[in-house]
Amino acid sequence: EFSVSFVEAGFDGLLPSPFVAAAPAGSRAVPTHFNDQNRAVAEQFMPLLACEWLVDLQLPGDAGPVGFNEDEWTVLQSMPFLDTAASPRWSRALFLPGLSFKYNVFANYTVFHRKSAQLHLQAP
Repeated sequence: EFSVSFVEAGFDGLLPSPFVAAAPAGSRAVPTHFNDQNRAVAEQFMPLLACEWLVDLQLPGDAGPVGFNEDEWTVLQSMPFLDTAASPRWSRALFLPGLSFKYNVFANYTVFHRKSAQLHLQAP
């Protein structure tokens, strides 16, 4: 069984959280760690040491998750992802064969698995 959580990676804003109440009140109930300054709080992060899997958008200049050591992880999949901050607006909005890839900048979304954890993959 898996659950999705966030690890510290330099973002200092409030992140999405699981619903704290059952339907129909689930989306109306406010988690206790929410604040009106949009500031990050420790409760929203999972320690990286507790993770077996990690999905990371590797943008140029980003340090990555706090405490990340590449030697402890295996890359299972890496796919290009459009870096909107580094790509011109016109080439993001219109796909022009030859030109779009020339002007757009791509980063990688990468799925890592911790080397020390058992890998259990099931065929679909």
